[in-house]
Amino acid sequence: MSRELSASQNYVWNNLSLLGQGATSKVYKGRNKNNGDEVAVKVFTASGRMRSWDVQNREFTVMRKLHHPNIVSLLAIEEEQVTGNKVIVMELSTCGSLWSLLDDPVNSFGLGEEEFLLVVTHVAAGMRHLRESDIVHRDIKPGNILRYKGEDGRSIYKLTDFGAAKELDHEEEQFYSLYGTEEYLHPDIYGKAVMRARDIGGFSATVDLWSLGVTFYHAATGQLPFRPYGGRRNRETMYEITRKKESGIISGVQRAENGKIEWSRDLPSTCLLSVGLKKQFTPVLALLLESDEKKKWNFDGFFRAVEAIVSKNVINVFSPVTWSNMKIYIDKNQKLTRLQELIAEQCEIAATNQLLIFERELFEVQVDPLTPIRDYPTSISENNPILVFMKSYPDHKYFPRISYPEFPRFGGQVNISNDYQLAKTCCAIMHFQLHSIQRYHINAKLIRLSVHSYIQELHHEITHLVDYSKHQKEHCDTCRLWTRHFNMLVKQNLQVLKMCDQQSEMNSRERVETEMTDYKNQLESSEKQVHVFEILIWLEISSLYVLCNLPGVNSPTNSLCNEAPSISLSEN
Repeated sequence: MSRELSASQNYVWNNLSLLGQGATSKVYKGRNKNNGDEVAVKVFTASGRMRSWDVQNREFTVMRKLHHPNIVSLLAIEEEQVTGNKVIVMELSTCGSLWSLLDDPVNSFGLGEEEFLLVVTHVAAGMRHLRESDIVHRDIKPGNILRYKGEDGRSIYKLTDFGAAKELDHEEEQFYSLYGTEEYLHPDIYGKAVMRARDIGGFSATVDLWSLGVTFYHAATGQLPFRPYGGRRNRETMYEITRKKESGIISGVQRAENGKIEWSRDLPSTCLLSVGLKKQFTPVLALLLESDEKKKWNFDGFFRAVEAIVSKNVINVFSPVTWSNMKIYIDKNQKLTRLQELIAEQCEIAATNQLLIFERELFEVQVDPLTPIRDYPTSISENNPILVFMKSYPDHKYFPRISYPEFPRFGGQVNISNDYQLAKTCCAIMHFQLHSIQRYHINAKLIRLSVHSYIQELHHEITHLVDYSKHQKEHCDTCRLWTRHFNMLVKQNLQVLKMCDQQSEMNSRERVETEMTDYKNQLESSEKQVHVFEILIWLEISSLYVLCNLPGVNSPTNSLCNEAPSISLSEN
């Protein structure tokens, strides 16, 4: 077999078809002898073969143990026919790695939102499988995350290169061997491996969290989070940045020799992610890049945070007033009130001052305020968002502010290496400006949509008011008619009441006279009875004196006769 070709029992590969290389191995493009399928063949270099057999066999053992959609599949472990050296045969990636994707000037300022979320979701899923298998990777970086194309055309990201991987019984178990790539190393490993610090002990599986944080920051911005002036050569400053940064800091950059460190708690303005996703993911980065041992995160917290983000609904909203094209990440069970609060956070329009229109109609007419977000119309999209207007407008006007990176200046002398990097930077800036122009073009379309929608809603509202005015006029006419009828009835009733009062007054007078006559008759009858009673008493007393005729006592007849009541003939 020629020098260009090498083979094992079932596979053959071309030594000129190099896909990538590391410190201990090279990866070539090969084929299956039996069916012609393309594969990736990992061949160990001389330095890789000089490692102890236990270290070499550890990678084989780890790869045999792992089976997951987001981890590169092991196809076979065979021996090269000529040398007898072990080779690892894996599934081939024709799309390169995450690093090659970020190296493209199109992505020099970071990935787009959809692609970035795929990276985070797939890498987190692969890491979960590693933790469930009690394995620490120890060399996570964009170069060890391969990219594949799914049947739907979307990217699939898979972890690879388990040469530094190690089995640990639990998350807090310590290890002391040093592996990894400088820019992605945890500060403690960097201090011991690079700075030769002696006061650092063992390490746990959580060192992978730091590497994940650096990788995700790189994917989001196109840059490393911690950059001393001079890059890798300035190791002391690099160590100082990562060790002394405060909690919550996600980047530190030194732009001049011996210059100050520019710290930041936010992603840069050139990052292509939406404000909504930045608000969700920046706290995750801050926890991943925590160097304080007492505040360090764990994998369970990381997995829960990623699940919380990817499980949210994304509602597209556009504000023509503030020129804000928003993506609102919101829990599926939340209601309209919470949506308006999140809108207010991004475009500074208070919830009470928001007027929401969707498909040329008030949103509150289409969706009940108590409807959960998961049941919102599926037609809401980036090209057909919910439009946010203001009920009352302030005096000042909003206008978008976008900062553009400056183009670098070429030196007076030709330097192929430097000029290549400068030209690449210029391409990256032009792609960034192209992206900004595309966003302006989309926003301009949405502005026109907003104007038409607002006019349509105004027309609908005016039509409704005209109809309402007609209805009110008819109602007023009816009320006037009823008022006239009521007035007539009132007059008639007043006349009836007046007549009734008069009749009542007459009846009352007659009733009083009758009662007075009856009372007078009763009084006269009572007087007669009293008079008769007095006569009877007088007669009885007179009889007693006449009958008794007591001696020495004058006869009372004369005195009694004087006091006797008079009786008229009419009273007999």
